Amino acid sequence: MPTTPKGRLEIYAGINDGYTGSVPISHSVLFFNRLVEHYGYAESRVEASDMVKLLTRGMEMERGEERKEIGERVVLFSKKTPLVSLTIFDGGHEMLHAYCFKRLKEIAEQGAAQEGKSATRHPRQRALTFGPSQ
Repeated sequence: MPTTPKGRLEIYAGINDGYTGSVPISHSVLFFNRLVEHYGYAESRVEASDMVKLLTRGMEMERGEERKEIGERVVLFSKKTPLVSLTIFDGGHEMLHAYCFKRLKEIAEQGAAQEGKSATRHPRQRALTFGPSQ
């Protein structure tokens, strides 16, 4: 893996994949944990207790927690660092096309706004979404 990535990686997975689809979410969670450790954000790892809840589909929203959605799917779990994010949504092995295009547009606009700023750790935001496609 590169020591300094050229952009940000956003990982999305449906909670039911692996049960109704071909790839269990453990792949996404373990990959996220490996990346955050590699890039110095080990404190952002998905804890074992959360991993058990995710893998047994026992993850529930906390009382009073604001309901978040991506593309008409409820977000059940998310973790973010400056370089990597993980989002587990209520769904399966699927691509949320409208959401993906909206998110890529947001990232492109952020990158254009940053081009005028002085040197930063990552002068241009680039995104690669990692997840299923149909």
